[in-house]
Amino acid sequence: MDRTKRHPNLAKFVSVYEFPNKYAKTGACIVHVLQLWEGGSLLEKVMGLISKGLWNEVYAAQAFSQLLTAARALHEADGTGAFLHCDVKLDNDFVSDESRDAFAILGDFGEVRWVPKDASNPGSVVRHRRFVGTPTYAAPEQLIADREGMHTYSPATDMWAMGVTLYCMLNQSFPFPRDPGRDLNARVAAGRHYGFGATVSEDARSFITRLLSVDASKRPTAAEALEDPWITRATTGDLAKSRAIFNLPTSGVGGSVASDVAATALTLDSEGTREDNAKKGLLAELGGGLSSEQFSFVLDKLREVLGEDADMRAAELNEAQFGEVMGRLEIKGLVTSRLYAVLDADNSGTLSVNELMSGLARITEPSEARARLVFSMYDADGDGSVSISELTDVLRSCATADQDLETVKVHRLVALLSEMDVERTGTVTVDQFLGAVRKDPFVAKLMLQPNLHFKRFVKVGGAGATASGGPWDADELAAALAAE
Repeated sequence: MDRTKRHPNLAKFVSVYEFPNKYAKTGACIVHVLQLWEGGSLLEKVMGLISKGLWNEVYAAQAFSQLLTAARALHEADGTGAFLHCDVKLDNDFVSDESRDAFAILGDFGEVRWVPKDASNPGSVVRHRRFVGTPTYAAPEQLIADREGMHTYSPATDMWAMGVTLYCMLNQSFPFPRDPGRDLNARVAAGRHYGFGATVSEDARSFITRLLSVDASKRPTAAEALEDPWITRATTGDLAKSRAIFNLPTSGVGGSVASDVAATALTLDSEGTREDNAKKGLLAELGGGLSSEQFSFVLDKLREVLGEDADMRAAELNEAQFGEVMGRLEIKGLVTSRLYAVLDADNSGTLSVNELMSGLARITEPSEARARLVFSMYDADGDGSVSISELTDVLRSCATADQDLETVKVHRLVALLSEMDVERTGTVTVDQFLGAVRKDPFVAKLMLQPNLHFKRFVKVGGAGATASGGPWDADELAAALAAE
């Protein structure tokens, strides 16, 4: 692996040990020891940011660009050949540490193949009778043996797996069935992946589609993928500065950050210092519990909506401006009008910057404070309980034109609240709701952003069965909403 010049985004090999093992075909087991990456798995990092409402395409592109540079280092090596990873997947991606300058790592080289450079084999292709890798991430030529019973591996198969990885990062689901078998093979062979989430941009969809080309020759190389507009927009220029919120480097380690941007991030001039001090002052007054990185990010979006010269200490947002700010923060699927009313702590009819920041601090952290805020959105009369009529009002306020989604929301929300109402009183108390959230914190996210999170149920399970009759009747509620 020294041929990769010890690239910073590749896991470092420490040593190898061989132990007797009577159950192994070879009579021994081999243990590879790699450098400890204290930041944990990239998958856990991504899921943590999603749970805090901080994950978006910019951060995904920045993290993915680092994995691409690692793949490029493997495939190009020192010019004498190519390493084929053969098992690229989110489970094999890590974060270097917990510091501000952490970076993404590609690891687990148990299935790596070395292919010497050969003019007669320009694609660095190898064929084996044994399948290696993970079926869900495997390219068609890797997963399905040809007529001679051979599985094909090349840098292009790694790039397919990179496409599956990116799909997972943006959709929080797999593009193909999880279980090996005919369905998976048929879909992979045809390149027939599941649809994209509504929040995935057209550029990201196009990029993933190129990576998931059935024809291996049409997939971009790692070097070409790094030049894709979806990647370059997030890793050069002003957007590159935002990667501090994801704890990825703003300097040259493992990214495609332009040198002038990196220099700006490392060396502030006097003007930058004054602006930084001004932001620190605003943070102390208006931060509402957000970190300095989060506050700075939200402040920039506020200035985009209210104007660069807006006085943040005196600014007040109306409901339309609040919705626009939330959209620019890519916090979507909210019951916006209900959240707006709940965050208006002084009942003035507008939101101060401090009220906005305090609200964002509550909704981005999986805490009891967030659960109570969500409950307040549904408890319109403030009596400490939620009834089916109050649920009806919420569903009306966040209605969309997607009838499948509306059906799912009715049945799933009724099922959730009905399960909490163990005594069948027709109401759910705040204590019952908090108890449900303690068992499953995602319940609060579902009810905070129903138009976003219930979309996955449209794909995977439909409305689900809900008993008719009694205080929580989904069919009766659906009929009432449809009649309006």
